[in-house]
Amino acid sequence: MHLERKEVHNAKSLYELDEELYSIADKYKITYDGFDVGNVDKDKPIERDNYAVPEEFKTLNYQKDDFPCLLIGNIAFDKFPHKEEFCYFIKVTTLYKKDEKVMLPSDGELDELDKFEYFIENNLSQNKIKNYYVFRDTHKGIRNFYIVTSDKVGATEILNLIKNSGKQRVFDFEILTDKNWSLYNEFRQKMSKE
Repeated sequence: MHLERKEVHNAKSLYELDEELYSIADKYKITYDGFDVGNVDKDKPIERDNYAVPEEFKTLNYQKDDFPCLLIGNIAFDKFPHKEEFCYFIKVTTLYKKDEKVMLPSDGELDELDKFEYFIENNLSQNKIKNYYVFRDTHKGIRNFYIVTSDKVGATEILNLIKNSGKQRVFDFEILTDKNWSLYNEFRQKMSKE
């Protein structure tokens, strides 16, 4: 027996379907030999989620104004096909407690900065604001990090709510429209020089 159905699946739902079909086969004592997947239009490949961005982080430590500057970011955006759609760069700026000698964050402050970045990303995602973390720079008491989104209005509302709640560390933000991804390109140029 052969059966064809038009359904959309991900890896988890395919696994669950396979388990269900094996269970039915066991119940009726028949042989089930698995399934094939493909596009409904047999002349086209399976559509893939090309909004998923792999993580390929690179770091750079260089001198700026006679002090260290730490730069870290995801270079996997080189091949991201939706740059024009995701053209709103959220620049979040916060001050940090610094080691006065090198002007970089203390160990405890590094952990707090990471938690803060995750908090911002997570709040945007929980409020259905699609976003991607792109890069950050840390220099002389200031941390800037950049997240890109396709929803400028929604992101502005959420960030204003967080900022005005007073429950998070003090920060400022601005949302820059950058259809050419020049901010990312500048970051990549710095990375390629080293």
